[in-house]
Amino acid sequence: MELAPYIDTLTSEYDSFKAVYKKNRGSILTPELAMLDRYRDNGLKLVQRSVKLIADFARDENDRNQANLVYKAITKHGTAIYDMAYNQQGGVMDEIIEEVDVDTKLSTAIDALHQRKYFDEMKDAHQSFDRIFKAQLKEQQ
Repeated sequence: MELAPYIDTLTSEYDSFKAVYKKNRGSILTPELAMLDRYRDNGLKLVQRSVKLIADFARDENDRNQANLVYKAITKHGTAIYDMAYNQQGGVMDEIIEEVDVDTKLSTAIDALHQRKYFDEMKDAHQSFDRIFKAQLKEQQ
């Protein structure tokens, strides 16, 4: 029985398998990315839910109005942004962050409602997640 044809086929298939395995061997969701995603999600939930509580229950009308402004800016993109796919959530988070950074009314409201610390933590986590996620995608291509 001649094994040479089988060896050549097997070697070729094994080389193809190794190439695919090497490309896909690591999960894109590393522990670091999972942690940053959790920070990003929790930061968004914290800001979104905090301003919603202020909008609903604050005695001061100006606080309620500012909270509504921020809440609407976030929720116009959806109420469960943290459940979106990574690439979709990334785009939405970019839009929210840019909107707050550019719109002085939103930025002032974030500060007046004492949400700047949490917004900035969310922003930092998102930017770190986005940078690492994109680098890993590029590496796997």
